Amino acid sequence: MPLPLKPGYHFHLDRTTRPAYYEMSAAEAYTDFYGISYMVSGDRLIYSPEFTTIAKAGDIVFIPKNVYRRTTYISHAPYERILIKFTDFMIEDLIALIGQKTYDDLCKEHVIHLNDEIKETVYALLSEMEQEWNCYGEYSELLLKGILHKLIITCLKEQKIIRSGHLGSEQKHT
Repeated sequence: MPLPLKPGYHFHLDRTTRPAYYEMSAAEAYTDFYGISYMVSGDRLIYSPEFTTIAKAGDIVFIPKNVYRRTTYISHAPYERILIKFTDFMIEDLIALIGQKTYDDLCKEHVIHLNDEIKETVYALLSEMEQEWNCYGEYSELLLKGILHKLIITCLKEQKIIRSGHLGSEQKHT
């Protein structure tokens, strides 16, 4: 179960590797923060009272506030994931621009299956966040906020491409 964010913090990052047959003993409660989980390797069945879905390596999962969720194994492979948790403060500027409904709709997708190019981009952004988190300093929250915005916008663009039926890169305007 994810612990609440540390007092005074609006962000947390955790990279975890689990053995193949790891099963969560209790549901995670995302009450006053959001989450984004990226599956580095392996695959998981994710379930809650509202939905059931499968996440595989290279997938990104947007977790809304006020949800309980749990995961279990569905293969013999160990899994690794990067999980970030953040408060409204970290995305309030972005929400003012894109709208709460747009972000909520992203969370309702549950799992976004990224193409190879976007997987690399997302993993690079998460690695940059991890590096900043591990060297947390005076300006880290501001830097993490910017990278988080870029991550969310990247996923919104990818979601738009998937929904429109274009599986390649977005067309560039000349």
